[in-house]
Amino acid sequence: MANDPELAVHREWLGNLQPVGLVVSPPALAAAQAFPNRNIIPLHNRFLDGVEDRTIPGRDDPEPVLLDLPRFLFDVLDWRPEDLVGHGQARPG
Repeated sequence: MANDPELAVHREWLGNLQPVGLVVSPPALAAAQAFPNRNIIPLHNRFLDGVEDRTIPGRDDPEPVLLDLPRFLFDVLDWRPEDLVGHGQARPG
């Protein structure tokens, strides 16, 4: 059975998530040995590599803009090419 610090991590994660609807309980997450990855710096850096500040018409300050959606999906979210419709495959008809 999970100890209190493990349950606290799951409660914190679920609190940050602010879920609506059906949610898995902290004891169920701990029993499944599912834990949030707290080492997000490498992933955040991969995200930042694909973002650039650009001036947007009608706005005073530059805004961060995602430069390449497929690169973001593949490099940051770990999608596969077959997960993205139209990326090397025919669109459903």
